Amino acid sequence: MLKLKEVIQKEINGTYVDLVTRQVGRVVFSKLESEIKGLAEGTVLVIDFSGIGAIDYSCADEIFAKLISRLQLNEYGEKYIAFKNLTSGHKENIQIVLEKKDLAVLIREKNGWDILGALDDYLLQTLKVIMKEGQLSSSELSVRFDLALNTASMRLSNLSKLRLVSKKSSVNTVGKRCFIYNALLDTKN
Repeated sequence: MLKLKEVIQKEINGTYVDLVTRQVGRVVFSKLESEIKGLAEGTVLVIDFSGIGAIDYSCADEIFAKLISRLQLNEYGEKYIAFKNLTSGHKENIQIVLEKKDLAVLIREKNGWDILGALDDYLLQTLKVIMKEGQLSSSELSVRFDLALNTASMRLSNLSKLRLVSKKSSVNTVGKRCFIYNALLDTKN
């Protein structure tokens, strides 16, 4: 877990707690990018917003839209991010930025999880199943929602490309290679 407040105070100023202006955003983005590049493949970096003051559009765009875009473009390998401890003000400003760019990120809530940004309803429906079950294969999704197997596979692949679930290769009961899609957050704690 990475405490965003500590990053800001170390990189900007010892007492600073606001994420405002593109200049501040570039400094914080650079530090977050460095952190994520140093992570092992398959790691979820949870960014903790505790103690963060205001977040403006330009700073949210400079940090979070850029970071999530680059994750989705696979610039950092198989790594993931999630947010926690956001205020309603944080959510509102980050939501606008992510929606405009068709991006999404998981957020850890006190009683589970939520999504911030833009996500089609059918992908959200699929994500809900994965988050509840912990993992899901294309064949299981196909049966659950009475979908063609290629449609189920495409849904899961899209969630993986959006970095909202992880994907692991496996072998099914008849010896064929398949993929298992896993929840990024444990929502049972």
